[in-house]
Amino acid sequence: MKTASKIALWFGSVGLLIVLVALLSFWLFRQSEDADRWQRHTFRVLEKSNGLLSSLKDTEAGQRGYLLTGDKGFLAPYLEVRDSIPSQLAELRRLTQDNPVQKRRLDVLDPLVEAKLLEMREVLALYGGQRAEDALKILRSGSGKRLMDEIRAELNDFDRLEGDLLERRTARFRMDLSLLLISISIVSLLAVGLALVAVYIVYRETRLRLRAKEEANKALSDARDVLRASEENLSVTLNSIGDGVLATDAEGRVTRLNAVAERLVGWSQMEAAGRPVEDVFHIINQKTRQPAFLPVAETLAQGVTYGLANDTVLIARDGSECPIADSCAPILSRAGEVIGTVLVFRDVSREYATQAALRESATRIQAILDTVVDVIITIDERGIIETANLASRSLFGYEVTEIIGQNIRMLMPEPYRSQHDGYIGRYLATGEAHIVGSGREVVGQRKDGSVFPMCLAVSEMRLEGKCRFIGVVHDITERKQAEQKLFVAKEAAELANRAKDSFLATMSHEIRTPLTGMLGMLEVLSLTPLDHDQDETLGAVWDSGRSLLRIVNDILDWSKIEEGKLTLSPQSISIPRLLQEVVHTYSRVASSKSLLLWQHADARLGMAHIVDPLRLSQVLNNFVSNALRFTQSGEIELRAELLERLDSSERIRFSVKDTGIGIAKEVRQHLFQRYRQESADTARMYGGTGLGLSICRRLTDLMDGQLELDSEPGRGSTFSVTFTLPVSAMPGDRMVTSSSEVTHKRIQPLLEGDADAPLVLAVDDHPINRDLLVRQIELLGLRAEAAENGQVALALWREGRFALVITDCHMPEMDGYALTQEIRRIEARERLPRTPIIAWTANALAEENERCQNAGMDALLVKPADLSLLKEALKKWLHLSGTDLPQSAALLQTGGGGQSPGPIDYAALSQAVPEPAEQIRVLRDFQVHLRADRAQLGGLLEQEEDRVKGERTAHRMKGSSRMVGATDIASACAVIEQAMREGKWADARAAMMGLDEAIKRLETHCMELKEGNGVNQ
Repeated sequence: MKTASKIALWFGSVGLLIVLVALLSFWLFRQSEDADRWQRHTFRVLEKSNGLLSSLKDTEAGQRGYLLTGDKGFLAPYLEVRDSIPSQLAELRRLTQDNPVQKRRLDVLDPLVEAKLLEMREVLALYGGQRAEDALKILRSGSGKRLMDEIRAELNDFDRLEGDLLERRTARFRMDLSLLLISISIVSLLAVGLALVAVYIVYRETRLRLRAKEEANKALSDARDVLRASEENLSVTLNSIGDGVLATDAEGRVTRLNAVAERLVGWSQMEAAGRPVEDVFHIINQKTRQPAFLPVAETLAQGVTYGLANDTVLIARDGSECPIADSCAPILSRAGEVIGTVLVFRDVSREYATQAALRESATRIQAILDTVVDVIITIDERGIIETANLASRSLFGYEVTEIIGQNIRMLMPEPYRSQHDGYIGRYLATGEAHIVGSGREVVGQRKDGSVFPMCLAVSEMRLEGKCRFIGVVHDITERKQAEQKLFVAKEAAELANRAKDSFLATMSHEIRTPLTGMLGMLEVLSLTPLDHDQDETLGAVWDSGRSLLRIVNDILDWSKIEEGKLTLSPQSISIPRLLQEVVHTYSRVASSKSLLLWQHADARLGMAHIVDPLRLSQVLNNFVSNALRFTQSGEIELRAELLERLDSSERIRFSVKDTGIGIAKEVRQHLFQRYRQESADTARMYGGTGLGLSICRRLTDLMDGQLELDSEPGRGSTFSVTFTLPVSAMPGDRMVTSSSEVTHKRIQPLLEGDADAPLVLAVDDHPINRDLLVRQIELLGLRAEAAENGQVALALWREGRFALVITDCHMPEMDGYALTQEIRRIEARERLPRTPIIAWTANALAEENERCQNAGMDALLVKPADLSLLKEALKKWLHLSGTDLPQSAALLQTGGGGQSPGPIDYAALSQAVPEPAEQIRVLRDFQVHLRADRAQLGGLLEQEEDRVKGERTAHRMKGSSRMVGATDIASACAVIEQAMREGKWADARAAMMGLDEAIKRLETHCMELKEGNGVNQ
């Protein structure tokens, strides 16, 4: 038992011992495990510390490489690790949060790293903002290097403390391992099995720990490799930058040269290594040629950065020279001791050349400014003169030195002098420019107090963030004197123009007034019974009067064109209708010369166009009139041809082609000049003033057209004008034109002998014109009374009997303007109904219409106003509904031997067929053909087919009707022809009613001829 007890006790003791040893082993195992964990933690801290230092070095190397070369490729390492540095610091702070000493050291390190990163960002920002010199100044200051040295020192101390901690933890780990092995050995002696198991377990854990340690050692080795690679990268960076870099040790011996430094000094890295810096880096003063101060020794002794002096020249090994500039800085150890220096220098030959070029350019610019005639002055924001060229001395009387530094207002008279500073202040505060950026005329003051006019142009420039103003002053005294002379001459010219206008107005009135009376009386005479000779005599007198009127109108038109007073009045018109009226105007003249005058309008033309019909017809009338004048046989063709259809307009060529005498080539070049004709005999043989074509040319230019002439002697001429006319959606208005012939033999009166017809007051100081106007009004079926001046007219008007007043504008005692103004005042004062007042004047100047409107007149008739124009005006302002259709009412009496008006104009028929018997035969033949054409035309209109054939049929009927003098039938056919051309079938059928009525009257007339067996002449 005792043995068993002993054994049990022994075993119990052994077991207890085993348990105790096991507990001890377990405790030792936990201690060693904890020591291993802290050991690995220390390795990680060292790894992070080395990584942070490496990142900072990479960042600094990348930054310096970029700044020195401008190559953004060097920013790659900087950008790659820049943003990770704060997180690395944070990781170090987290790993050492249980170590107060290291935390305090990190508290010191953190602002240093932040300051270093801030300095890098600032340098890069300056360099990227084109301020490389400022960036380099920061680098040369050494602040970045000092920060980096302080960071290295702090990290070295940090690593040293961690290394000490690592050694202690490693020793503790080893001690724990030893104790653990001893405990295991004891347990092994007590319990082999347990010992073996324990040994196995301990061995296994030990191997794991050793493997972790090896991995930590490998990580440390890798970190050292990274550091070595960083050093190599720095070396590559130094070799790639544009500046030379030379490093020395603490004794001033050369340790490193980059490629640029090797090239500049002429020594290789291998040759220069270990040599005193004085042997390799030899510098002299450029001016004195004496050895220059080499700051390496001072930098080693004092640990401060020195900049090289200006005018420093580097003597290379081969004796070549180059000017250099840069600095010498110390290399500090982690402990802050100076362990060497670094010289950074660069070749500044190009910079010196640039500076010399700038100085030469400034000298050249100043020389140019001093030779400029105009004064050039620069001032600052306060108005102080900074520069002035030599011209200021001759203009203002001051020496340049007298005005430099003075306020610019000394060169100004009052009130500009006291207000000038306010101008500058307002501009700088608001940016609102009154003079800056523009030129204006101002007054300057010389040294002697005299003032003079000048032109001042001010511009702004900014230098170093400050505003400067450049003023260019030009003396305009001579120009002002010339302007004054021009003004006086202009006043004299305008006075002469006004005198000419007054003369033209007077001439217009004096010539046109009797001419108006004569033409009006001829028109009235044409409405009385006349025999054949009297009718021909009347036509000759009428032609002469119209020719004289045309000459006066040409002179007045040319005067208005020369004065720029002729204006256009565009309106919607029908071009075929305009051509038809031009042809109608000259048809009698063409018939009298046995010429065929016809017109053709392109069927592709639009319905209506916007143009001044009066001026366009004036051009075409002139062409046709000239063609009639210079053509003895053959035909004259008036055409309107579509050349091009544009978006909203059409390009149209109007032409007049004749078979006349033609024009020689040498004459064409001056044909359109005023008062020029083909030869001295032209006016004598054919008449004219030589103004017509020149007026046509000016009117064509005014309407943006092109005028052309194609002619050969003996082969006729073609005058053409081309216009681009807007197409109008409105129907073309009918033009009311004055015929150059006595053709008003069928004017329907407005009223038929009505005793209650409206009473019209005719006012004119010229008795013939006054009598003419009364007769014309009475021929139109109205009643009329006359007054010889405005005062008599006003007294008659006050009686309240007159429905309308027609008054001449220029009369003695009271003219038409004063009469109208007085009537309008009385109407307004007494609230009377408005009486229509029509001006009747021979003044054709453009301003006459405006003057009449301003006086209160309602309309204007230019003398001579024929019955048709007078009728239109009376019908409009008296609100009458008269019509011009010949079949609707009785006609005025016509001439021609007392014969009543009929469907045949025997005056026109007599031009072609003089004998009465032959006239009857022609009319019978015409009647037969007319029936056939009427039947064919009616069938085409009913079936609405073959529009072109219908147009041709109507055109043929119109031509044959005109030949025999059947004017009513010709007019009806013209309407049908136009409607067919425009594709208006309904309008054409409606016009057939008028045609049938005209044919019926012709049939009745032909029956009377048959019964009377002849035509009364």
